[in-house]
Amino acid sequence: MENRAASLLILTMAILCCAGRTAATVKRCPDCGHTWVPYPLSTSPDCGNQQYKVLCNAGVLWLDTLNSSSYLVTSINPLTQRLIIRPAGVSEQRHVHGS
Repeated sequence: MENRAASLLILTMAILCCAGRTAATVKRCPDCGHTWVPYPLSTSPDCGNQQYKVLCNAGVLWLDTLNSSSYLVTSINPLTQRLIIRPAGVSEQRHVHGS
């Protein structure tokens, strides 16, 4: 029984080591201008997760949508996992306040 427990412990350790190595190989994309691009966002095929593509164009980050619209990404907060975008036609000076 001790031999089986030792084998199970070795197998568990091997799985954890491999899982840790896979997580360590995840490559975060470089900054886009002054905007930090956290994982899983991806600006190119060799970084991030390809399911979360954003476009870095001349140092400005854009979010492309399924309806072929593009929105300027004004900020990213990785702690709250929020992306702030500016809808088309809304200027920087105009603010909408909710009640």
